[in-house]
Amino acid sequence: PSDEVDLEELWSSLEKVQDAREGLGRSQESTTFVCEDDKPIAIAFLGDVHIGASGVDYRRFRQDLDTINDTDGMYLVGMGDYTENVKVLSKAAPALWGGLFTSPEEQLGYLVTRLSMVSSSLICLAQGNHDAWDGRFAGIDRLPALATKLECAYFTEKGGSIIVKLPGQKYVITVRHNHRGNSQINKANPQRRLFDEWPWEWENSDVVCLAHTHEPILEQVQRKGRTVTYLRSGTYKYLHDDWAERNGYRPQYGVPVVILYPRERRIVAFHGENFDDAVVFLRNARSTESV
Repeated sequence: PSDEVDLEELWSSLEKVQDAREGLGRSQESTTFVCEDDKPIAIAFLGDVHIGASGVDYRRFRQDLDTINDTDGMYLVGMGDYTENVKVLSKAAPALWGGLFTSPEEQLGYLVTRLSMVSSSLICLAQGNHDAWDGRFAGIDRLPALATKLECAYFTEKGGSIIVKLPGQKYVITVRHNHRGNSQINKANPQRRLFDEWPWEWENSDVVCLAHTHEPILEQVQRKGRTVTYLRSGTYKYLHDDWAERNGYRPQYGVPVVILYPRERRIVAFHGENFDDAVVFLRNARSTESV
């Protein structure tokens, strides 16, 4: 009969819907960054800005973006929690009382304006737990559209691998907002575990970077016969940060940087509080290479 359902057509249509959904808002598990520059380059890891919250050093945030934009050979990885993004029904709702500007749309507008300053240097945006509240409370994720607008890769909270290809040399960088194993005794323990447990890229990482605790970390250790750099970025919400202090952390500014060399495996790492020193080092290194 004509009113009977064609089951095969129905199943095929469902498969097409699933295929279409796979292309909507899906994050990458890795991205390849190819740079033909024959001089050392720098990658800065910037996160936990918490735009909209009080206690944020907005001036320093803008200045750092200006510096990245003005520094030849410097690139940027976003480490998550770009906006405060507190939802009314979340357990973090009391943070709304002290927010500088609490509208998520205004916070996103500020972020877009600022990141547009460095769009040509931006490698990827990783999602933080504050960013993920959009999905938890509203079923949306605004970062994929932002990453598309800025023409960079996007990683969800699960993180991702960045394969950096320079002339004659390749590096693997693993980034994630946070990972299990946080310890006040061994603060690089989550990076160690992420190196061991990372499921998305089977090649060993040269650099592992996390964020989230608002305390910058730099540690270099021997793993499988070579030096691996463990990093954690700091925060711009360091003027005062009740959450961090209540949980036993001392909030601190920090944009860690790694200098990567072409044609040889050489990594020079800078603790997050030494961002300005990294910029000077990079500029001198590139000037020396050109002589």
